[in-house]
Amino acid sequence: MTWNVQPPVPGATHGRLLLVDDVPRNNAANTRFDTLYSNSVGRVGLAGNQYRILRLDTTQPFKTANDFLQTFQLFDVVVWYRLPPDGASQPISTLLQTVSRGSATT
Repeated sequence: MTWNVQPPVPGATHGRLLLVDDVPRNNAANTRFDTLYSNSVGRVGLAGNQYRILRLDTTQPFKTANDFLQTFQLFDVVVWYRLPPDGASQPISTLLQTVSRGSATT
């Protein structure tokens, strides 16, 4: 098995913010959500080398709750955004169910 290991942010071993984008790009609301969060990051003054955006529709780095914990510990803050639940069409994702069974303490 092989995998690619990246620093949490360019040139550093710890990042200020991880944005986890859980809104599929093919969803009509994607642009609205992406704009809201990227504008918010800009408003608080974070430079591009202080945060990372993880887009779950293009990569799935988490297999276990420990994967979440190890990744989240590399950042001061993690914000995971997704579409609001609307019944059967937007259930809690398997990824969120996986992390909810883990224990994340800092």
